[in-house]
Amino acid sequence: MIVEETSSKQSIHLDGEGKFVLIPIKEKEEYNLIFTCIGDTIRKFKFKKKWTKRKRPKSISLNDSCNFSYKNALKDYKEGRMKLYIFNRNQLHQGLKTKDKRQEKKYNFDYMYLDSVNQFDCYYDYNQAILKILRLKHGHQILNKINKNVIGL
Repeated sequence: MIVEETSSKQSIHLDGEGKFVLIPIKEKEEYNLIFTCIGDTIRKFKFKKKWTKRKRPKSISLNDSCNFSYKNALKDYKEGRMKLYIFNRNQLHQGLKTKDKRQEKKYNFDYMYLDSVNQFDCYYDYNQAILKILRLKHGHQILNKINKNVIGL
């Protein structure tokens, strides 16, 4: 994942823990940060200069507002309409394979293809809840049968 400040041409790669250090070219009251992954904008964020005086680092959530959260997954399960979100640009236009369609029917969920990774961590949380439910209901071996492009698998 990469973060850029709009007035700077330099991009910064986030480390393994999601941390980065912003070294601005010009002092401003606020900085417009853009988080991208594989060319897709995930989040735009205004970072205020006053936050640089904090003793601890500023935490930035990539979730703007999640429509796909752990709570939503539990609600979908109770309503019998579970989904598993997939991100694979190559597979998006090919559609589901016969094996995947059988798994959908057998385990009562629908695969949903994403064409961008906006709110990736929301989809990750949602999928983790659904995968946990599926493991509890059908055993750990179900993970071997699910499409390998499911976010969080």
